[in-house]
Amino acid sequence: MEGRHFYVGFMRNEIDENRNIDKNGNDGFMYLMVYVGATEPTNVTFRYPWEQVGTTYAIGGDSILTIDIPPQYFTTLEVRYSEIPLYGIIEITTDKKTIVYAMNTSRLSSDAYSALPVANWGKEYVVVSVPNDSYLPVGIPADSIPRSCEFMIMASEDSTLVQFSPKSETAKGKPANQLVSIYLMKGQCYVVMSSQKLERGLGDQTGTIIKSDKPIGVLAGHVRTAIPVYYGEPLSYFKRDSKDHIVDMLFPTKIWGTYYISTPFNCLNSPGDLIRVVSIQPDTKVTAYGNNIFRDFVLTNPGMLKIFFLSEYPWYGLQINRFKLLSLCRRVYMMTARNLTQVW
Repeated sequence: MEGRHFYVGFMRNEIDENRNIDKNGNDGFMYLMVYVGATEPTNVTFRYPWEQVGTTYAIGGDSILTIDIPPQYFTTLEVRYSEIPLYGIIEITTDKKTIVYAMNTSRLSSDAYSALPVANWGKEYVVVSVPNDSYLPVGIPADSIPRSCEFMIMASEDSTLVQFSPKSETAKGKPANQLVSIYLMKGQCYVVMSSQKLERGLGDQTGTIIKSDKPIGVLAGHVRTAIPVYYGEPLSYFKRDSKDHIVDMLFPTKIWGTYYISTPFNCLNSPGDLIRVVSIQPDTKVTAYGNNIFRDFVLTNPGMLKIFFLSEYPWYGLQINRFKLLSLCRRVYMMTARNLTQVW
C-alpha cells in the first residue's frame, strides 16, 4: 500500500540456541533489509531509532532503494525479548508516495512483509498467527525447544495507551485472557511472545484483540514454524521437518471488508491453501467457495478463528459482516494478508 510515512520493525527469527551467535550477539547468517519502491523521483529519509534526523536518499522513478542494516545494529533492531517497551523501529518518510518492504533472513529461515503506511494505521486489530512449534525428530538439543508465536505493537505518537488480553500465556508469564495495559511513546515497539513452557501445538495468540487510544501498527507472526504446526516432511539431508520465520503487517479492523479473492500458491504436491478467518463482530456469517469447494460457517464471537483448506483452484469468500482472512501455504510457509477487492 502506498504512502509517505512508515515504520518498520523486526521480530525474532529463530531461537539463539540454534543460531550462529558471535560474542556480540550477532548471527553470521543474518540480514535485515528494507526496500523502498517509487514510480517517480523521490527523496527517502531513513531514520534509525537513536537518530534525530536520519539519512536522506534520492532515488529515480521506477526504481527500488535497498538498505542493508549494518550487522552492529542487529541486536537492537531485531527485538528478541518479550514485553519490554523499546525504541527498536525504523522511521521512513518520503516526499512522494512509495511502497516499503522489510525482510528478516537468517540461515534457512526468512520472511518479508509489506509495511502499512502510518496514515492507514488503526486503533483495533486481531492477531492472526499459529501455535508454538519445535522440531521432530529431535536431532540436537535445540530441536526440542519451542519456537514462539509472536506479535509486535508499534506507536507513532507519544503516550499511546494499548490494551489487549493475550489468548495464551506470554513469555513473561502473563496469563491467558488477562487484560494488559501499556503506554508507548512515539517510535517505541512492544513485542509479545508466547511462553516457551507451552509445547508444540499450544501458545497460539490468534484471536488476541488489540485496542489503543491512538493509531498503532501491528506485526504478527512466528519465531519459526511449519504451517500447520503438525505438518512435517523430514528432509533427507538432516531428517527433520521444515520450518520458517513468518511475519506480516496486519490490517486494522477499520479497513476490513466483506469480499475477498485468493489466488492459490503453486505448491508442488500441495493439498491446497490453508485459510484462517477471524472476526471482529459477533455472529459473522462466512461463505467461501470455488471450483469443487464450498464452506459456510458462523463466527459467533469477536476474535473467533476458523481454519479450513481450499483446493488448488481459485476461490473467493463472501460474508455479511466484516472479517479478516489470511492465506497460509504449506511447504512454502508464508503468511499473506488477503487484500480487499474494494481497494483494487
